[in-house]
Amino acid sequence: MKKVTRRIILAILALDILTATGCSKMQQGRADSFDPACDYQYQYYNTDVELGLNITEDESGCLYYLAGGYLYKYDPKTGENAPLCNKTNCLHDKETDETRFKSCNAFFPIVDDFAKSTSVVSYENGYIYIAGTVDWAYSYNTFITRIKTDGSQRQDIHEFNGQYYNSIMHRGYYYYADKAYDEDGNYSFSVKSYPLDGHGKEKTIFVPSGEMLTYEIDDFMAYGKYLYFCVSQTDKETKSTSKYRYYCLDTSTGKTAEIKVPDNEKIIRINFFNDKLIFYTENDEKDAEMGNKWYDGTPDSYEVPMYEADLDGKNQKEIPVKIQLGYNIYSDGDYLVVSNDNLLSVTDKKYIDADPEAFKEATYYVYDKNYKLVDSYTEDFKGYNSEYGIYRVYYSPLGVGKTSYSLVIDPEDGSAVLYGGDKSQIGGLDGSQFKRKKLAVIAQSPAAKFGIEVSHGKPYKRF
Repeated sequence: MKKVTRRIILAILALDILTATGCSKMQQGRADSFDPACDYQYQYYNTDVELGLNITEDESGCLYYLAGGYLYKYDPKTGENAPLCNKTNCLHDKETDETRFKSCNAFFPIVDDFAKSTSVVSYENGYIYIAGTVDWAYSYNTFITRIKTDGSQRQDIHEFNGQYYNSIMHRGYYYYADKAYDEDGNYSFSVKSYPLDGHGKEKTIFVPSGEMLTYEIDDFMAYGKYLYFCVSQTDKETKSTSKYRYYCLDTSTGKTAEIKVPDNEKIIRINFFNDKLIFYTENDEKDAEMGNKWYDGTPDSYEVPMYEADLDGKNQKEIPVKIQLGYNIYSDGDYLVVSNDNLLSVTDKKYIDADPEAFKEATYYVYDKNYKLVDSYTEDFKGYNSEYGIYRVYYSPLGVGKTSYSLVIDPEDGSAVLYGGDKSQIGGLDGSQFKRKKLAVIAQSPAAKFGIEVSHGKPYKRF
């Protein structure tokens, strides 16, 4: 009887430990669904925002985001917005002494630019994990740091021997694309993983076929036990034929398979809805007929088919969602939204000059779980005019909870404005503008100003 009792107690203790830790590395193969406690938040995915705008939510609905070199926490219940640091004697984003910037737990001067972002912000089991490259540091290696959601216990987890731009975090792991060079200067790509608890090694989990030259691995996403990414390749000799292949990696088995699509067309965007993989494809013949204008940074586009499939990419079927090439796909589990917001970021100003009104608003089309169009709305397009064109600097995904957040960051000085809108508006907008209110204003911090001065040649002491 004592042995039976002991077994019951041990079983209860094991269950308590499993419940307390939430997702762990041992749970990678469980049900194919979304767990807000530890999963990659696909609701905030956007591959086309040129700034590294990374946002994550915890189970209580609090929002965490990077702006101007600091990690902020917004509490929707109290309306408080502040750097995520629990030190009572800290000036946080008001600090003017450059030698004390690093003493703030919320200080993360991540290297970002319009071409690429090194940063990842992810919530997992009471911690915010950040991966990125620190500016003004001794090296430009990517690091992983975590901090509790109350601003305490900041801890450096790992430093890599390299800088990584394409990466995500999901269920206890950091996944990233690695580009390695040999002695002759030739490079090769692979997908690697590293455990977020810091107890493990960098592990290669996928190597592309050597038949073609791989020049990029990006568009990482994850859902349930599956990891997704796009491999871009070209002919080794002529470098004239490009192929874009999406792969699905089962993290419970380590097996990877290409997601094959009808007529060998290319997958352009993916997301998740109804516990299914959602994607649309590009028609090469139609694109050639259009003169490949979309790739030239123009707003020209055409309608393409959209599909749903099992999470492993199998059992595909077309769904009645109207979408055009280049549109973004957003999802929050309740709604599927497609938008032309990406097409308003163009690299040729002549299109803006020809029709300025066309670039003032982005349109969003909302579908329910039965793929029925239930509403549409608009958002003011906020762009940054550079010598190369206009680039989007706002971020309006659906988000995990009841509020849709929009973060606008000024690329010149790092200042930011956070907006929020109640998603209960959906169903009654009928093409009108999605109503948002200003939740927080983040002024340029002394640290951000110092960083700009450093970029212009001001001497400084490295961290």
